[in-house]
Amino acid sequence: MSSSPLESVHPRTAADPVDALRDAEARLFRVHGLAVRERWLSLARPKIRARVLESGEGPPVLHVHGGGTFGAVSVPLAAALPGRRHLLLDRPGFGLSERADVYPDFRARSIELLVSTLDALELDSVDIVANSIGAGMAMWLALAHPSRVRSLAFVGGAAMLPGPELPFVLRLLAMPVIGPLLLALERPSPAQVRAFLRRFGHDPDAVEPALQAVVLAAERVPTHAVAWRELLQATISWKGQRPGLVLTQEELRAIACPVAFAWGAKDSMVDARDGRAAAEQMRDARFEVVGTGHAPWLDDAAGVARAIEPVLAPRGERADSSLRARGARSGG
Repeated sequence: MSSSPLESVHPRTAADPVDALRDAEARLFRVHGLAVRERWLSLARPKIRARVLESGEGPPVLHVHGGGTFGAVSVPLAAALPGRRHLLLDRPGFGLSERADVYPDFRARSIELLVSTLDALELDSVDIVANSIGAGMAMWLALAHPSRVRSLAFVGGAAMLPGPELPFVLRLLAMPVIGPLLLALERPSPAQVRAFLRRFGHDPDAVEPALQAVVLAAERVPTHAVAWRELLQATISWKGQRPGLVLTQEELRAIACPVAFAWGAKDSMVDARDGRAAAEQMRDARFEVVGTGHAPWLDDAAGVARAIEPVLAPRGERADSSLRARGARSGG
């Protein structure tokens, strides 16, 4: 495992999409005043090198991004939650993480991915901040390995909740033949990024230019388009969310950790009423409408931070729950 400060990278040519993404990320970090380092994890399952962007000190918070995005999209929210160690994961094929065949049994593979990530980070338990499909993955982890999840904070509509009917355009994009053709027509460009933001309920003029530049750069990384297409087909059918992945009412009630929902008022993917209904099924959940779109921290990072902070470990608290510390205490 290696790490290198992104602030120290030299200016690079945009001809290399990987270098262009790093440059765009570095500008976004500067805008938000974050010192960030890039870490590479050798995961056990899937056997890939995964990238995590790390910033800050304190209790660990793992950010699990949604659908066609990547770790750095959480930078504005991390900046609004100081006093914590933020770990922004690039899921396989997104950002700069290597691709992996995680889709034949997406629920099981998602649990393996998150467990392997925590193991590689030497963390016993974390708070998880997640968006969209990342929220579904986090709930699966909390059910399978409750001791690894201290709390769950869902920012924007959570996927895999029972009930919601997905938008027609998303179901269309997931279709085996039509979907890839439509996605191929959406070649990365500034106009396409603005259309992407509008699709998810955001006013592009209200989303900072540095963030839009990172989205464009991430979409130009060669693995992105394939990973996005595979994810859509693995999780969505013409009828909606694939039934084998949707949580049951009993599973919602079985989630034992504290949960916070911060839901965009005009989330175009999942209606706030479905989110509130799910929260009411959980043992210890709070629900708040804040921000606008499917990624509400892009509209109101401070408001989203206030909504989820009550379930997170207190800022500045000593983070001694790592596997390494546990082994030292036991003499391991």
